[in-house]
Amino acid sequence: MFKNLLKVAIRNFRRQIGFSLLNILGLTIGMASFILIVMWIGDELSYGKSFSKANRIHLVYKKYKIAGQIQYNPSTPVPLGPRLKQDFSEIEGAIRIAEIRATIQYKDQTYTQQDLGATDPDYINMFELEFVLGDAQSALAEAYSIIISEDVAKRYFDNENPLGKVLRYNKEENLTVTGVFKNLSKKSRISHDLFARFDLLIENDNNRNDWGNHRYLTMILLYPDAGVEALTKKMSDLMQEEIPEEKIGIKTLAFDKLRLYTIDGKNERIQYVKLFIAIAVFIILIACINFMNLSTARATRRSKEIGLRKVVGAGRKSLIIQFISEALVFSFISIFLAMMCVELFRPLFNKLTDKQILIDYSDIMVYVYLLAIVLFTGLISGSYPAFVMSSFKPIVALKSTIRHGKKGILFRKILVIMQFAISIFLIISTLFIYLQIKHIQTRNLGFDEENIIFFTARGNIGSHFETFKNELNQNKGIINISRSNSLPNSIYGIFRNVRWEEMEQDEGATFGAGIVDYNYFETMKMEIVEGRSFSREYGRDSVNVMFNQTAIDMIGFEDPVGKSFGFDDDEPGKIIGVVKDFNSLPLTDKIEPVMFVLWPDWCRRILVRIQGDHMESAITHIEKIYKEYAPEDPFNYEFLDKRIEEQYQSEQKIGILSAIFSLIAIIISCLGLFGLAAYTAEQKKKEMGIRKVFGADVFGIIYKLSTSFTVWVIIANIIAWPIAWLVMNRWLQNFAYHIQLSWWIFAIAGIIAILIALITVISQSLRVARKNPADVLRYEN
Repeated sequence: MFKNLLKVAIRNFRRQIGFSLLNILGLTIGMASFILIVMWIGDELSYGKSFSKANRIHLVYKKYKIAGQIQYNPSTPVPLGPRLKQDFSEIEGAIRIAEIRATIQYKDQTYTQQDLGATDPDYINMFELEFVLGDAQSALAEAYSIIISEDVAKRYFDNENPLGKVLRYNKEENLTVTGVFKNLSKKSRISHDLFARFDLLIENDNNRNDWGNHRYLTMILLYPDAGVEALTKKMSDLMQEEIPEEKIGIKTLAFDKLRLYTIDGKNERIQYVKLFIAIAVFIILIACINFMNLSTARATRRSKEIGLRKVVGAGRKSLIIQFISEALVFSFISIFLAMMCVELFRPLFNKLTDKQILIDYSDIMVYVYLLAIVLFTGLISGSYPAFVMSSFKPIVALKSTIRHGKKGILFRKILVIMQFAISIFLIISTLFIYLQIKHIQTRNLGFDEENIIFFTARGNIGSHFETFKNELNQNKGIINISRSNSLPNSIYGIFRNVRWEEMEQDEGATFGAGIVDYNYFETMKMEIVEGRSFSREYGRDSVNVMFNQTAIDMIGFEDPVGKSFGFDDDEPGKIIGVVKDFNSLPLTDKIEPVMFVLWPDWCRRILVRIQGDHMESAITHIEKIYKEYAPEDPFNYEFLDKRIEEQYQSEQKIGILSAIFSLIAIIISCLGLFGLAAYTAEQKKKEMGIRKVFGADVFGIIYKLSTSFTVWVIIANIIAWPIAWLVMNRWLQNFAYHIQLSWWIFAIAGIIAILIALITVISQSLRVARKNPADVLRYEN
């Protein structure tokens, strides 16, 4: 039976090779796109999944308010981790962790920018490190121990046994290698090549037991039956007990959600995963709709075959099996071609998405998934044509007088409208994503990010900064130099529980922490709207403060300059200036109140403004001076504008991907429309011949053939527009600063769809309209 079904399928393929190739091409493109998108989705969902306890590991955030708005921050008190493990039976383990770019020396070799995590011993159990050398139970038991990955062991020691070897950390401490673990998956938030004890960071810190010292991450491992909500309440009570002067709580987020979700529910990456799930489903459905349309449209070509089969005893069931089998044959051919396309374009796809997606063909599940795609596609695309064509009556079928009837024609119209509604939705979404990204890139952030490089102060630069700065200024291409503890677009640090005279609220206020050096505002070209910036001409500026406009509005001072202001029980200074509002956080967040203090010793980021036409020579000069002060450290610098662009890299890539797959959806739709238009034109060629005999011109014939298709696309617009409005409106709410839902974007998407449909239909209509009526009507019966 199978052999006979295959023979018939091949015979029909050869008989109508044009339609068959259109079907295969549509299915191939649809399947290849579907597989690439599913691979991207699978990779996104796999982050953190390599750890079996990922759903029980939680990152701890502190919860507080800034200007009445709830905010979260993962920097937590240093004593919090050990105290949580000690006090709460629901917690199996707790760690503190600091991510460090360390300089490691072994003998005469120096390795810079090494990915080191300073943590507590519970990390080993929490993330189930697999040791190839050393004992997991005691690897981090000693104060000056360090464990390293297999890659690091190979790089540092080649074929030597690493155990017992001594590494020099940041030219300060000798650390003994006590273990070698298998390389960690990079698909996680916390993945390092080396781990040292957290005590190493705080052994000389007099504030290590201070609950006001918030600098590091805290993670906890819960027992399987722990109640998260009840535990969160108890942890918040503990924080309030230890810091009674502040209103501060705790909230946690599971480790396996860190990639796709956010603690505040804003700008979550899971939205993009959902978007591409929808796109993948849309594309495969469009491909299936194409198959249905073309198969049912050409039913009259197979009417005699169907009639003869029924006359010789074939039942409807056997005919359904025959047509579905043919659809499955098309699907099998298409999946083979689709996988060739996937492998051909996978390197480009990986480059575009910054991923390293591979297909493990030794995994039997790969073939199970591919078979599932074939069965789904074959059954969906072949079911409707099978039921329609198997219902033809033998006598009618043998006379070749089959008419699809109003229901059949209506269903085919609905399929075409669905295709274009999906395509229009994708066009609108792509345009909005592009315009929003453009809006972000061109928005005035409140400072000038162009022609600024930044780097970290290493070696003797921090202790001799003024001398270092003077030597840099000898280059004529350098305009300004300053330093801060954070970049102007990433001020995540906060000053908590700030109080002042005449304060009306009971609890202290919280501000973004702008810790800067002299000349900072001049270097960043930030506008001072009241007062002045920090200056060496005023001896007390080390205790004075500055604010942005939002902070002054929150405080409520009408004439802030000169007002007395102090915090943390320090000697009170004065407000000396007000900075025009700028975006101190990504554009997903509103401008928050920021307080600036002059604390040069806390500033590790050096910012240098350079004349654009002297960029190369200035950077060469900076590197030369840098090497004099930090000879053992590489000069690693970045451009500020490039770093800011990276904040929105995810949105940029999503925009590119959605544009590509929207184009693919349109191409697949056009393939179906092309085939349908060709078939319609062929069916009506005699009608068009008669019309030409009676004087109809080419334009009139084209208009007649294209009108119905145009109406279908207009209906598709009416369906797609409200859906696109709802989806895009929700997506744009993730940004504090976003474009408006302009009507002209919907109009452009509609016009594009109509033009695509018209070009496709007219190309086929012209072929019929230009034929000589005598040739068309010659074989009239």
